[in-house]
Amino acid sequence: MSNTITTNQTSTTIPRWDGKKETAEVFMYKFEAACTLKMVDGEPCHKVLREESETQLPTDENTTLDESDPDDAKKILALKQNEQVMAMLMIAMHTKEGMSKVMQEMNRNPIFQTGQAWRIIKSIRDECRPDDHISEMELETEVNEIKLKKGEDPNVLLERLAD
Repeated sequence: MSNTITTNQTSTTIPRWDGKKETAEVFMYKFEAACTLKMVDGEPCHKVLREESETQLPTDENTTLDESDPDDAKKILALKQNEQVMAMLMIAMHTKEGMSKVMQEMNRNPIFQTGQAWRIIKSIRDECRPDDHISEMELETEVNEIKLKKGEDPNVLLERLAD
């Protein structure tokens, strides 16, 4: 099974994610790059990976939209881009757990069954990146435990902090 998409004259490999926390960040960067190369109506699809893209989507994907209306045209484009990225996410998920994330999003809202790509990326990010506040508190605790001994060179302390 190929995980390559062809758009116009370019071909892009969709990165696959093995579900491991240590590979999530690289996956997300590569996936965003692939979405940047994926064009719909001349526009890159990467914008639907951001939470603010939700404001571009209609609240109900089955709403009848008028392409001649500029606001509706933006919603139509956002819908098409989101559909493409959701399909790419299905291909990218290499584990049952990853595919489960896609399926849960598709089943989350009965009036938006395509799902929203940004929610899946956010879910991966939240699960695989430590919360900054918790990390900051853990770091502060570690720093507080480091003591400079009498006669010890402060540069040694800085080196220990760097480790």
